[in-house]
Amino acid sequence: MIAALLLGVAVVTAWASGAFDAGSPPATPGADHAPTPREIREPAPADRQEAHRDAGREDRSWVDKRALAARVDQIAASTDAEVGVAVEALDDDSPVAVGGLQSAPAWSTMKVPVILARYRLAGDAPAGLADRVAAAITESDNEAAESLFEEIVAVKGGVGPASAYVQQGLEEAGDSKTVVNTVPPPGGFSTYGQTRWSLGRGLRFYSALFRGCLAPPDAAAMILKLMGEISPSQRWGLGQASFPDARQVLFKGGWGPDPKGRYLVRQFGIVETTSGGLAVGLMDMPADGQFASGVAVLDQLADAVARSTRPDRARSGPC
Repeated sequence: MIAALLLGVAVVTAWASGAFDAGSPPATPGADHAPTPREIREPAPADRQEAHRDAGREDRSWVDKRALAARVDQIAASTDAEVGVAVEALDDDSPVAVGGLQSAPAWSTMKVPVILARYRLAGDAPAGLADRVAAAITESDNEAAESLFEEIVAVKGGVGPASAYVQQGLEEAGDSKTVVNTVPPPGGFSTYGQTRWSLGRGLRFYSALFRGCLAPPDAAAMILKLMGEISPSQRWGLGQASFPDARQVLFKGGWGPDPKGRYLVRQFGIVETTSGGLAVGLMDMPADGQFASGVAVLDQLADAVARSTRPDRARSGPC
């Protein structure tokens, strides 16, 4: 009995001290969209409410909420960055969210809903889209993604109807709040990349995508495969974190400067295990506003999630 008690204490101590952690290789920055037309704002009341909707649910064995919050707070304090993290089991739609930065422009994380909408418009997965889709996901190629969106615009009769069509995919995933932006930013850059997308709402889309809840299923499967083949130059954040129980880690990043040139860096991903796994959302704005600094902070946030969760204890639910 005493031996069993001592063993339990040892396990809890190991969890709290980060014994599930592993080393992280250095990251190499890539490139993304051009400036957003407006400042990063503090989370709106609805976003703050969403960030805390998991309050009181302390029975989640797959996450140590206290350890996660402590690690994220320590990262924010040591780097003086604005940070946000949200994570949920694939059978749950109430994320554990920590950090004050929970909503901001989507940047290239919105490319995935655009790509899925383009496939839905086609009704299947025509070979003519494959190269551009691969470039848009694995290299975050802006021209490839924009060409796919412009084809939706052409069929739907304008940016407004095309954006509404992309938004339908978010709604099908359970996100009825996000409105895909239609206002052209300065310089003629993408409209959809400036959509304000909270971490919690983004998790709903990426979780639904992974669970096969969004049509067309063949296209969704292709997108997920490509999210596991991200260019080495963009394998930061979840791409460099160590999740010992994971079968694979799929992700898509996004980044870009505000009108003052300060970079936001963000990412959504899936940590898959044999039993299910986690959906993860991360973002930060570093104190110096530099992209490389944002990548370094995102690495730390991803590592904090890896050290504070047990994805093998999370399950995947039906649509």
